[in-house]
Amino acid sequence: MAIMSLNPKSKLKPLLNLCRTFSNAPLPVCSKDKSKFIVPQYTAPGRLNCLVISIEDTTHKLERDINYPKLFHNPVGACNGLVLLDFYGSYDKDTDTETSRCEALWNPTTNELKILPPSPATLDPRDALIFKSSCMYFGFGFDSASEDYKVIRFVIPRVNDANMMAELYSLATNSWKPVNVPPRAGPCWGGIHVNGSYYGKSTSEPGFITSFNCATEKFASCPIHVPQSEKLNRPYSNLTLVEFRGSLGAVVDLFTCRTDPLRSLEVWVWDDIKWTWSLVSTFDVPRAMSAWSLVGSDKIIFVESLNRDLMVFDYATGKLENIAGAPQALVPKILPFVESYIPLN
Repeated sequence: MAIMSLNPKSKLKPLLNLCRTFSNAPLPVCSKDKSKFIVPQYTAPGRLNCLVISIEDTTHKLERDINYPKLFHNPVGACNGLVLLDFYGSYDKDTDTETSRCEALWNPTTNELKILPPSPATLDPRDALIFKSSCMYFGFGFDSASEDYKVIRFVIPRVNDANMMAELYSLATNSWKPVNVPPRAGPCWGGIHVNGSYYGKSTSEPGFITSFNCATEKFASCPIHVPQSEKLNRPYSNLTLVEFRGSLGAVVDLFTCRTDPLRSLEVWVWDDIKWTWSLVSTFDVPRAMSAWSLVGSDKIIFVESLNRDLMVFDYATGKLENIAGAPQALVPKILPFVESYIPLN
């Protein structure tokens, strides 16, 4: 286990002290504000900087910069103020040494970083043979029943005689354990955490969505079919899973190329009682977009593709605005952000 308190002399030191006072408090110790986002930006090759953006009813602004924890850790997803990071590993030709792949949890509020421990040997992808011939997919969610954060990881060896495996990390126990994967579950990507479950697009069954319940620690026996939109392409790269009004949502992005000056979006919502999708909104964004995220039910925050401006579009009123003070930069993704004082040690 490796814990790092980053830049302890910074202005975040008082928050670290406050964090310790919450060490025995129930999780999650975080605000419920859904009007803030954390925006990683590439300021140079291999270098990331993070911005916190506030999207209020009348004011859209850059709230603050955050020191990014490590140059080559890449953001995978966020949940209740914590961010899951993936480190792909590296090779130093001067010293002929190789750094193994690893994952980490990062609390941007306290700037605390926790390197996750290795998984059990039978599932550990850091084994040289498996690591060099495998691909991995991650999910990140919160179990409100046990008040625990959990990471689900799929390990897919590319050798014919090996089976696909999954393992689950618990922040409460700081350990991994194997998880049974039903035949139709398979690995998933491009996922979202909604109400205690992680949903992701299936790679083994294109056109379906895999769900994993963080409380029961089980995959659903029956996958969810993607919305019946005529605009979906294959392999569903223009479908993005989102949280919409507290439910699982899906956005179909109708674009021909990233320089298209107009992007058309469909917003669908899943009803887990009726087991069906409903189309709730369609709208056009009058700019070419790269990374983006929905804000509530009537706004979208995005990076304009050509000039890399960070912008907010209110599709209910048609109002388009730049984020005041946000620098132009390449952005890999936009993640929801809430202040959190959850200790990682």
